[in-house]
Amino acid sequence: MTSIDIRGGQATAAGHTVKLGNTGKVLFPDDGITKGELIEYYRQVAGRMLPYLGDHPIAMARYPDGITRQRIFQKNPAAYYPGWVLAGELNLTCYVKTTGGKGLHVHLPLNHRQDFEEARGFARDAANVLAARHPDVVTTEQRKDARGGRVYADIMRDSYAQTVVAPCSVRGRPGAHVATLLLWEEAEDPGLSPGRFTLRTIGERLAEVADPWAGLSRRCYDVATARHRLAALAGK
Repeated sequence: MTSIDIRGGQATAAGHTVKLGNTGKVLFPDDGITKGELIEYYRQVAGRMLPYLGDHPIAMARYPDGITRQRIFQKNPAAYYPGWVLAGELNLTCYVKTTGGKGLHVHLPLNHRQDFEEARGFARDAANVLAARHPDVVTTEQRKDARGGRVYADIMRDSYAQTVVAPCSVRGRPGAHVATLLLWEEAEDPGLSPGRFTLRTIGERLAEVADPWAGLSRRCYDVATARHRLAALAGK
């Protein structure tokens, strides 16, 4: 586990030292959150966050002058990106997190034996089955005005050059909402809102709630097998 040590105006991790400047700069004007406070937050959550970032390309949304000013988006393209699906009926264990915005992300760990297109096809097929079986609740319609208040199964995120927010990331929005790993019963809470978990409130949760995604790395599913099960389910 990589630890991060911050002292004397610099941060040290894994043998690398980075100088820290302007730590008093306010990045979230409405909340008074400074660059130093954001750095300290990531130091605190590093142990929970970093295990889910290994072997993944990282994109970073930077706000050098605060979240109300111009954003700089740094992105490395992915050669492979795993799919997602609500998969209780397929005997698959999925994991869910908030995005810090209005949506939820559902993650399914894969064994990488199939390529990107196969994984994407599985996500698309699963979303279509959900929408067909629950047309009053779920839709794959991209146009907002055609969704009619239904849950949007956003398969477009499973595309080349698309990004997904990392667990424990602070969003560059008023309130400093945090993308938070959830238990499924929490995701089903009708009172769940983007502002429930923030930079200033997430620490207590991390201290009291065990990692909801523990065991994810030990479950790696085969896409071809999952698609076969899905086809059988769709034919019912």
